[in-house]
Amino acid sequence: MANPEHVAKLHEGIDVWNKWRHENPELYPDLCRLNLGGANLCRADLTRASFIDAHLVKTDLRFTYIISAGTSGLRGAQE
Repeated sequence: MANPEHVAKLHEGIDVWNKWRHENPELYPDLCRLNLGGANLCRADLTRASFIDAHLVKTDLRFTYIISAGTSGLRGAQE
């Protein structure tokens, strides 16, 4: 299950999320099993985030930083 604190921060918006990530670079955001279908994550810093078994159908990931992310079992991810 995703970390509720990380999910809540993501729901505050990309600008808030990116600021939080910049202030906490040591964190590994846990977004496992989260349904992000249809979400707009454009330009989000998702560095080292874990998306294990996450649902990303129609999620906007343009210009998103996904360096060293855990992506095992993603559902709906498309290039």
